[in-house]
Amino acid sequence: AMALKGPVLAALAFEDLARREFVDLDVLVRRRDVPEARETLLAENYQLRLGVGRSQEADYLDSVGQLQFLRDDGVLVELHSSLLRREYGVRLEDESLWEGVRQVSLLGQDVPTLAADMQILFLALHGSRHIWNALKWICDLGGLLRTQPASACSDAWQRARTLRCERALLLALLLAQQIT
Repeated sequence: AMALKGPVLAALAFEDLARREFVDLDVLVRRRDVPEARETLLAENYQLRLGVGRSQEADYLDSVGQLQFLRDDGVLVELHSSLLRREYGVRLEDESLWEGVRQVSLLGQDVPTLAADMQILFLALHGSRHIWNALKWICDLGGLLRTQPASACSDAWQRARTLRCERALLLALLLAQQIT
């Protein structure tokens, strides 16, 4: 499993958890590990927030790529099996995604997350998918670009070319440059 966005992004992009607001925890797991992660969350008193039956859950997960779990104290966990919805047409999940995992220190704990190039590409595609309707996402990318090595951006470009999503990355980089 690895952490996405939220506190990990705050640590990476701004080097301070207090400099980025987040309301949930996003966790990416391999598709085959979803049942075990689901049961772990349920055992920790999280409730699945899904308006479909158990028999439709797998279809929902395959389509949307995530399940939401809420605990009584308001903690929300989004369990992701993919980084982007299926209809986006770009699949970022392959073994290289998991081989490139890096550790980020959060409150004295090492937390696994995406490699720098994949983090950049993911933020670009995530913002593009949502038509950049949150200024925060542009600031996140700008902060990340300032704190990561230049090679991460070059590597993100190579991945974007392979996946044929260069325009989304170029737009994201332009927005980050112009606004942050």
